[in-house]
Amino acid sequence: MKYTNNPLGASESGIRLNHAANVLRTWWSFHVRWPWVKYRGFIRVGKHTTFARLQVELGDRVQFGPYCEIAAPVKIGDSVLFGAGCHIVGKHDHTVDIPGRTVWDGERQGNALTVIGNDVWIGNGTIIVSDGLTIGDGAVVGAGSVVTRSIPAMEIWAGNPARRIRDRFPPEGRTAHQEYLDKTFKDE
Repeated sequence: MKYTNNPLGASESGIRLNHAANVLRTWWSFHVRWPWVKYRGFIRVGKHTTFARLQVELGDRVQFGPYCEIAAPVKIGDSVLFGAGCHIVGKHDHTVDIPGRTVWDGERQGNALTVIGNDVWIGNGTIIVSDGLTIGDGAVVGAGSVVTRSIPAMEIWAGNPARRIRDRFPPEGRTAHQEYLDKTFKDE
């Protein structure tokens, strides 16, 4: 395995040892603790991260920082980073508009599948309030954002509610990066 995302000053032997420990931790996590989560490849899960008993599919090289919560159906691509304290929650989890019924007693509603593409970075503390939204390939979501609608590929969004800040690359860089992603993730 090629190691390219290493902490500064980390030794090669330490990196290899951490990788081996993570492979074992991943196997245990997704075969014993969260067996309903489908995963493909290398996954890092920070402490106190949780996955609800819903449809959850993870690609290769997906990393969750500590204290993340996945509480809505989601399909996540390859090479995706979640900072600490990120949440994916359903937009329609609780019925709140029935007179004479408390939120506690309201019916739970389903949420459509959220799709997060390849090469996406979700900054610390981001909340994705979802009912079938898509975050496109190469997108970046700034820390502390509240995402309530789909984000196109190769754009940087931030804020509450999240809005477009700018393109991730200039036009020629966007084309080059899209070609790179198409080549890198062509079999998926």
